[in-house]
Amino acid sequence: MNAEPTTSNHSTKVKPTKLDDNDREILLEVYRQKLEYFRHLDRLRWQTPPLALGVGAAVLAAAKQETLGLLGGHSWLRDSS
Repeated sequence: MNAEPTTSNHSTKVKPTKLDDNDREILLEVYRQKLEYFRHLDRLRWQTPPLALGVGAAVLAAAKQETLGLLGGHSWLRDSS
């Protein structure tokens, strides 16, 4: 990438130049890797809410069964004497 900076009134600009094939391949590979990483994180982001809701529902269901005495009719928490 051969680009010579030119200055204008308030900012630095770079003259557009043609990329040679090697630079183009490097930029495409960097773009592919960034896109792959973004997609991986996007999948994880969409998996988190259902997982949190599922775990929360299981904890609430277990707590409800414990208070109703549905787990064997006794509670190891109450038998602390």
